[in-house]
Amino acid sequence: LVQTTIDLPYNGKMKLTTHKYYIPSGRCIQAINYRHDRVGSTEHVPDSLSKVFHTLHGREVRDGGGIKPDIEIKPDTASNIQSYLMSVIDSTETVLDFVIDYVAKHPTIDNPSKFELTNADYEAFKQHVLKSGFKYDGVSEKILKELVKTAKFEGYYDDAKPEFDAIESKLKHNVAKDLDYNRERIMQALASDIIGIYYYQRGTIEYTLKHDKQVKAAEKLLDDSKEYKELLAPRVVSKSVVSRNRK
Repeated sequence: LVQTTIDLPYNGKMKLTTHKYYIPSGRCIQAINYRHDRVGSTEHVPDSLSKVFHTLHGREVRDGGGIKPDIEIKPDTASNIQSYLMSVIDSTETVLDFVIDYVAKHPTIDNPSKFELTNADYEAFKQHVLKSGFKYDGVSEKILKELVKTAKFEGYYDDAKPEFDAIESKLKHNVAKDLDYNRERIMQALASDIIGIYYYQRGTIEYTLKHDKQVKAAEKLLDDSKEYKELLAPRVVSKSVVSRNRK
């Protein structure tokens, strides 16, 4: 969307949509529904609420949802421990302290396209976290506590207590174990923070693109000429359907 700001009283601003982007066939690339869920993702419009159209080459498209990619790549979601480490929630500033210490010991590093933290670096970070007193809320444990509270309210807790105790022992979060389990994602986040100090935003972007799932999927598709051509190949659709869609 192209938006223009309009001044309002008391130093306020209003964003007004003045233009939209269309592809050559006349389809608008934006979805009609601009509502977002709690994590910022656009709400999915079910197929039952959309109408099917076909392009001149038989490609099926639906209205109201903008342009749907031929290959959809779901974004990664940060783990609970990663969210705490990489945000202001961590009052111990564990990551900040580690990054500052790393930079002090390394006057220079490889360029963003080549730089990666080593296993030894991550092990040092792991020990740093364990010694720092870092703590975070385990989502599983919080949900279990709510379930226990509900079970007590409904009178089921006493009969199920052995099972609840067993689940509690299994779900009790272990920082060292969680650091190992989420090793790859946390290493990438750490490396991104470190690169930003040496190469600023440009370097961070260059590094993150190297690990970006969408970029990798696009590169894989471009290397596979057969799949690429199959995706763009005309579909067989009856003339009556095409004619009806064009009305």
